[in-house]
Amino acid sequence: MKTPDDDKQPAAEEGQGRNRETRSVFKATLSKLDDIKTRLRAVISQLDQGASMLKTAQKEQHLNTREIQIVRDKLRQIQRLEL
Repeated sequence: MKTPDDDKQPAAEEGQGRNRETRSVFKATLSKLDDIKTRLRAVISQLDQGASMLKTAQKEQHLNTREIQIVRDKLRQIQRLEL
């Protein structure tokens, strides 16, 4: 003979199955999000390195420009000298 609880049991098992599926989806999504965060951190690190290299290049260019100007000034002084 069937009891009212017999009808509830399959529904409860079905609900538990859905909960497991939902948890599995959440875990997979969280794992993907962690992977994305890791990749973004790597990209940010590379961008920081690129910015640092550009700053160094800018400083070197400024120093080279100054050195060239000094050499030009000295050359003008030498050219003005009379022998």
